[in-house]
Amino acid sequence: MKKFLFAACLMASLVAVSSCGGSRQPTPASSPSPRAAPERRLPVLFDDDGSPDGTTALLYLLSHPRVDLKAATISYGETHPEIYIQHVGRILDALGVTGIPLGYGQDSPMAGNNGFPERVREAGNEFWGLPIPNAPKTYPAQPAPELWVSVINGSPSPVTVFVSGPATNLAQALQLDPNIKNNIAAVYMMGGAVYAPGNIDDLLSDHPNKVAEWNIFGDPQAAHIAFEAGLDFHIIPLDATNVVLISRQDVNQWRQGGNIADLAADVYDMVLANQGGDSGKIWDLMTAAILVDPDLCGFQSLPLQVITQEGNTSGQTAVVPGGQPNISVCLEPNVDLIVQTLADVFSGRTNDAIPAPGASAAPVFRDDFTAKLRQGWTWLDEDPSRWGITPDGWLEIMGEDGSVYATGAQSNLLCTQAPEGDFEVTVHLSADPVVDFQQATLYLVQDGGTYIAMNRGYCSLCQSGGSGVHMEYKSAAGDGTYAASTEDTDVFLQLAVQGQTVTGNYALEPEAWQSLAQMENYVEDARVCLGVSNGRSAGVDADLVGRFDFVKITGP
Repeated sequence: MKKFLFAACLMASLVAVSSCGGSRQPTPASSPSPRAAPERRLPVLFDDDGSPDGTTALLYLLSHPRVDLKAATISYGETHPEIYIQHVGRILDALGVTGIPLGYGQDSPMAGNNGFPERVREAGNEFWGLPIPNAPKTYPAQPAPELWVSVINGSPSPVTVFVSGPATNLAQALQLDPNIKNNIAAVYMMGGAVYAPGNIDDLLSDHPNKVAEWNIFGDPQAAHIAFEAGLDFHIIPLDATNVVLISRQDVNQWRQGGNIADLAADVYDMVLANQGGDSGKIWDLMTAAILVDPDLCGFQSLPLQVITQEGNTSGQTAVVPGGQPNISVCLEPNVDLIVQTLADVFSGRTNDAIPAPGASAAPVFRDDFTAKLRQGWTWLDEDPSRWGITPDGWLEIMGEDGSVYATGAQSNLLCTQAPEGDFEVTVHLSADPVVDFQQATLYLVQDGGTYIAMNRGYCSLCQSGGSGVHMEYKSAAGDGTYAASTEDTDVFLQLAVQGQTVTGNYALEPEAWQSLAQMENYVEDARVCLGVSNGRSAGVDADLVGRFDFVKITGP
């Protein structure tokens, strides 16, 4: 069908879209100053003890478009650090990942003699029987505490620390330079058993210690130092990891994502085979997911101490009655959403391409509406009876009479915070509006009186005449619309923010973009929102249903 672009006509009524969009651009009384784009990727220092799930956690962080991996180190624990760090180097080399410095810790705890059975450590040294990529090669590595100090002090923004083994390297880095805590944003550690039983007898049958978890037990003194350092410290204990299981079917979904995901799936297939079941726990892997998206778990701040004395409670993470809370404890993991998030990231459904660390990561948020909403959304005036997600992965919102334009408020408006600086937000939606002001809409919203939007809507008063794609705006300076006539119900809409300009684009086929209009960006502290307006005020008898296939926010 031939497409025509027209400026919208002037409309006078309150419920109509007023002003000729081609006649002027909205200009606020005082234009906001341009804001510098912050670093969009999360700087992460990875520390593991050479475990299968820890290695899979590393692969997850490599896969995640929002993570900038600053260094990878191996601590005392399930393997011998100087041996396993070479496996890490070989993995990175095989995957084509360069520029990540490697470090190894000392091969013993800071104090005591708690340790993993040697059979476990030897299995890790041999990569558990899996093929070792680049086996003859060796890679530069340095003592971990020195590397930690260098990386953390050298980072232009605070570093988030991932620990999935004993805290030996963290504690020794803090001793080497206590000031590094000033540039540590947070620590996320898989460790501890707060209310749940310990797991020492998982590897040492009939062991008398029934209260400790292996990562804390392996070096209680190091954990004590780390807990008392005044860091923003989060632990994901056995209380949480015991309830999150992953199945072979879940792991198979990862294989849609390429080499990194394939290796992660190979490791977990091996783990599940060794456990002799169709599902298993994902201790370190879920910790990596929670580090990037803390809303995946409900945390509770508790006063915890680590028992450092030798005996049957060595390594226990004990709650101190009446004590000052010092540790955020994950106690309520969102089981289904964690499993879904792992599948989304590994399979690449969160973005168009998984960048290597150090590359510019364009995708910063994506939801394909698979079973549940991703973390990061907020409903405004939610009516649960008027929205749902279909089995084939579409978000359906049933329109209601109010609208952001006419009333300044709209129920079932689904919103997430927009990034600062330049970005694009794209949606694929389906809607069949038939009466004036029925609209399925992508918004950049400041408030009910200030927004810019693209919609698939109906406007008989517009120059385009009825069904079409529209770019709307409203501010203190005025309001108006631009329109393109179309009968297509399936469309792609995009708002592209660049400096102080917003461009509205649309497509009737994937990537066949056409520019509809361009206007000044007057929306501050924007939220990206999806919504559907019913248009009942114009006499419609049936509610409009808008179906959203995906929403994607990308950076420069």
